[in-house]
Amino acid sequence: MFESLSIEQLLILQRALLEAKFLAEPRDPALQGSPILAELSFGVVQAIKDHYARVGDRGRVQQWIDWSQWHRRTIEKDLVRDHLRSLEKWNQMSEEVRMAYVRSLVAPFVITPEELGELIGSVSE
Repeated sequence: MFESLSIEQLLILQRALLEAKFLAEPRDPALQGSPILAELSFGVVQAIKDHYARVGDRGRVQQWIDWSQWHRRTIEKDLVRDHLRSLEKWNQMSEEVRMAYVRSLVAPFVITPEELGELIGSVSE
């Protein structure tokens, strides 16, 4: 999907996607939990890792793997919690829908099942 982009273009695109998803006051809040934007976000990060793997830069691959772990995030965690607490429909969502929504919301970060449960629990209390 992103094969024709240079690493510079991928890095800029990744930053722009983060801005769209994790601004404290987003211009379009619907983008934050969009499964389509989540898929694109994961795809860009994967393309960046693939690029560094192709050029033999294992250190950068590992940096991106480490960067993408949800437990390493701080600012994004607070923004996601605030966003979820502000959702009027949160209490009407089933557990399955909540899980899918939160996975899309935190993309491109990788969240473990335990972290997902903790996050949902912290909002649902």
